[in-house]
Amino acid sequence: MGKRLEADFNADVFYIKYSDPASKGGIVAKSIEQGKYDDVIIGLHDIAIRKGSRNYGISQSAVQTWYGLNKANAITLVFGNPLTASNFCQAKSLAVCYEDDAIFQNAAADWLRGIFQQRVLYL
Repeated sequence: MGKRLEADFNADVFYIKYSDPASKGGIVAKSIEQGKYDDVIIGLHDIAIRKGSRNYGISQSAVQTWYGLNKANAITLVFGNPLTASNFCQAKSLAVCYEDDAIFQNAAADWLRGIFQQRVLYL
């Protein structure tokens, strides 16, 4: 998804791992607070499927980093396990993408650009 954001929006993309300290995300959060970015897209990837995997593999420092990034005009995209979205109820905008693969990531990028096909089934 990062490559699409770079290509489609000329966006700066930062990769922060769940194991990284909160200070790494703090550098990005400081840039947001200083007004360098008007909009922020937060993509959460590599989420553990099983509930017993300690908060789906998302560390406390990652959640703390998210809070710092969510201060701006932010859209949070949760890729994979939809139950993980319960960690991000305070999101300004939240979208749950039920898979974390190229198809869903490209669909999310299309959605951000307003490019999508609506398919409706009426029963």
